[in-house]
Amino acid sequence: MSGNTLNRITIACRPTTNEKGGRRVSEIAGSEVQGVEYGDYIVFVDESGDHNLEVVNPEYPVFVLAFCVFRKADYVNIICPRVQEFKLGWFGHDTCVLHEREIRKDLPPFGFLKSKALKGDFLNQLTAIMLISAES
Repeated sequence: MSGNTLNRITIACRPTTNEKGGRRVSEIAGSEVQGVEYGDYIVFVDESGDHNLEVVNPEYPVFVLAFCVFRKADYVNIICPRVQEFKLGWFGHDTCVLHEREIRKDLPPFGFLKSKALKGDFLNQLTAIMLISAES
């Protein structure tokens, strides 16, 4: 990402000038974020594994910190509809949370993934969504 793009990612609220017409929130009365612009990107951060470096968990000896950065328009128009369709297809609703640990260990609500073929289909579909997301 270029320096200009990084400046437009909303990680922390701070007043900025947006030459591309970003949305200002100064109209929100009584808000602590008056005069702050929203950026064009949304950032999700998550961790997996154990951050303890002194006693390593032999069952999962890794620590991962992952960031997903999306253009807000792509997130709303591409990512959310595909993830919602995936969840509706597999669960009949979209309220389940896709936690890696529960998926990997076939824990509820992923207990139905004990079949290797079914789990392969599930993971292939989820991977396809991630690949499409990476292209947008």
